[in-house]
Amino acid sequence: NPVICEENSYCGFFEFKESKGNVIGNYTSDGVMWIGYFYFKDGFIVYSGDTDRIEVTTFSYHLKIKYWKKIYEKYLDYTVLDLLASYADRDYAFFFIINRHPRTNECAHPCLYYIEFNTGSLGKICDIKPHSLIGATIFQNRIYVATP
Repeated sequence: NPVICEENSYCGFFEFKESKGNVIGNYTSDGVMWIGYFYFKDGFIVYSGDTDRIEVTTFSYHLKIKYWKKIYEKYLDYTVLDLLASYADRDYAFFFIINRHPRTNECAHPCLYYIEFNTGSLGKICDIKPHSLIGATIFQNRIYVATP
């Protein structure tokens, strides 16, 4: 849930609870437009983002931070980042993003970022066509892209 972190500034707030509902920890991040999490065998990922980045933090189940990653790639003057879909399988978290032009709202440079949970290795595939996308979703381990 978004909370006020500083005067006129919002951030994402994650609260960790044990099975009886008691709070055992929390984590605050900068982004509030996209907030989510994925569970893995040995821990979990929380992510949050705004129009300029997506932050991914990985925790063990003992609430120790394993690593932190920032996803952002400026493409020419297409400086607004948009998260179209997110998904996780057994080993990876996937984030399908696109850059938007701040004045024309035109889309360009779609990329699929993937983070291996155990190692924190970050990869990307950016040769996705066509360049004019209006949406995407991930269903049964496949990415479906909507074009005009």
